[in-house]
Amino acid sequence: MPREYIYTLLFALLAFRMLVIVFHELGHAVASLFHSDGKVSVYIGSYGNPKKSFQFQIKRLEFFVKYNLFAWKGGLCIPHGKKVTWKDRMYISLFGPLTTLTIGIISGILLFVVEKFSLPSILLFALAFSCILDFLFNIIPRRTQIKLHDGTFANNDGKQLVHLWNIRKVYETYNKASNHYVAKEYIKAAELFEKCIDDVSENKEIYRFIISAYIQAKNYQKASVFQEKYTENYDMYFNEHDFVAVGIIEIYKRNYAKALEAFEEVNDLLPNNYLILNNLGYILGLLKRYDEAIDYLDESVLLDESFSYAIDNRGYCKIMLGKLEEGYADLQTALELDDQNSYVYFYLGIYYFKKNAYQKALEYYQKAFELDPETHRIQEYMDEVLEKLQH
Repeated sequence: MPREYIYTLLFALLAFRMLVIVFHELGHAVASLFHSDGKVSVYIGSYGNPKKSFQFQIKRLEFFVKYNLFAWKGGLCIPHGKKVTWKDRMYISLFGPLTTLTIGIISGILLFVVEKFSLPSILLFALAFSCILDFLFNIIPRRTQIKLHDGTFANNDGKQLVHLWNIRKVYETYNKASNHYVAKEYIKAAELFEKCIDDVSENKEIYRFIISAYIQAKNYQKASVFQEKYTENYDMYFNEHDFVAVGIIEIYKRNYAKALEAFEEVNDLLPNNYLILNNLGYILGLLKRYDEAIDYLDESVLLDESFSYAIDNRGYCKIMLGKLEEGYADLQTALELDDQNSYVYFYLGIYYFKKNAYQKALEYYQKAFELDPETHRIQEYMDEVLEKLQH
């Protein structure tokens, strides 16, 4: 094969890879138009990021096409209609990969018509290969989730189809629960998800939602009950989200060593994540391993200098090491970044307690309690300073 044909093939594979994203999302979009009653948002080149995108609308279809073609990561189609049935969801999920499969098959058939090793045959091969690859990549269920622009996660089409099949008997209840979850009505969401468990054969995702909802609602006792059931049945399927849930629950059960183990697992799966590094530092602080904690917290701050929790946790560790003014400086920085962070006031209370300014310490503890009564260990510290003030 002449060298120019090889270059053409490579260029075509690159170009068609991007074109296939368009085909795939248009497949979802067309299905959404027929099977939903509201606006349909289509993101080409991103997982839901409207910024730095060319935006236009055709009736109910709203498009966001990322300007930088070389930064394209995939696509996303969101039907906004409220009357979307289980069958509608199945069609919408299926039509993306089916569209690329159809184009791939047609391109493959045309390969037998055109002259071999000609420019048309190279282009058709590149198109067929790209489409079939896209179909396989999306129709085969994958455990790894896709992180969307808003921070939430989604499954690939194949995993979504399996999930929809599993929840077919409880689709309406599941949908209501999901809507409550999105609206941050976590107790209502958890209670509805609980009703779905017995009627769903493969219910890992439902357990995850229940555990997450109870954690968000700060009902750690209920979260722990479902986490134990989930671990008993599905520990071999644990991902980073599961280890995070275990870690959070173990913190509030005061099993700090187990919490540390869980977050170390997450750190192996998600290295250089400022949130995980902060949690590792926080737990090491609870275990009184302050120097080790500061190492992790320094890394977290380097990754995100505006993350107040890492800065205030570092300030706490410095205070506990006797470096009161260094710790106080960190707490002031954290306070400037987020004056609604209850832990900043909690740690400021500890700072003033260390300086024997008990009334001042109590004021800061009370402020922390007002912001969040679930601030870890706040009540025992308030009891301690009240005892001091009574003597």
